[in-house]
Amino acid sequence: DYPKNEKISDCYFELSNLYFTNIAPFDNYNFYSTFIVNSKMFDEMNKKRKKDNNFFVSENSTTLELKIKNAKKFDAELRKILDKYSNLSFSYQNPKLEFYENQMTQLAVSFTLYSLSTFIALIAITSVINTINTSINLRKIEFAIFKSVGQSSKSLNKMIMLENLFLGFKALIYGLIISFGIIHIIMSIADLSYGENKIKIPFPTLSIIISIMATFIIIFLTTKYSINKLKKENIIDVIRNQNI
Repeated sequence: DYPKNEKISDCYFELSNLYFTNIAPFDNYNFYSTFIVNSKMFDEMNKKRKKDNNFFVSENSTTLELKIKNAKKFDAELRKILDKYSNLSFSYQNPKLEFYENQMTQLAVSFTLYSLSTFIALIAITSVINTINTSINLRKIEFAIFKSVGQSSKSLNKMIMLENLFLGFKALIYGLIISFGIIHIIMSIADLSYGENKIKIPFPTLSIIISIMATFIIIFLTTKYSINKLKKENIIDVIRNQNI
C-alpha cells in the first residue's frame, strides 16, 4: 500500500480480483510477470502508458500470443509475411519451434552416440570371440596331450573355462579403470556449468553392471562353443597331425 501523503503517478494501475496460476499462458515460460485482463481494462492501461526509464512504448505497440498446432508451418508462413512487409518493426518468438528443434538436435546427438557405442561394442565382441576361438584352436595339441595322460574331459573343460574367465576379469579391471577416469573427466566438465544451464550427469552404475555381466556372458558362451567343438576332435588324429 502506498502512503496517504504520496502522490500516485498517472502510470499507476489499481487491479482487483487477482488470481494466480502455475500454468504459463500458451506454454510460454519466457516471462517475468504476466497479467491477463479484459479488453476494457487493456484499453484503459494502453491510454496511460508513459515514458519509463528512457524507454517509450508506442500506442500502436501490440503483443499477440497464439497457440498453434504446427509450429514449423506457421513459422514458414509468418516469415513470408515478414519478408513482404520488411519496413515493419516486429519481434517474433516461436518457443514451440525452438523446443522442437532442440529435441531434434538432442535426438540426432543421441542417435550418433548410441550408433558409435553399438559399433564399438560389436567390434569388441567380435574380437573377444575370435581371440578365444583362435587360442583354443592353437592349443589343440596341448589339450590332446592332457587327455592322453589321463585328464578327464570335465576337468579339461573346467580348466579352459576358468582360464578364459580369469583373462576376462583381468581385461575388465583395466577397462573399468580407464572408464572411471573418462567418467570423472566428463563429470568434472559438467560441474563447471551453473545456474539454469547446470548439467547434472548421474554416475552410470547400471550401465557398468550391465557391461560387466555382458562381458562374462559373452566369454562363457564363446568358451562353451569352443569346448563343444574341441570334444569332436580325436586325440590320436590331433597328435598325428601335429607330428606330421
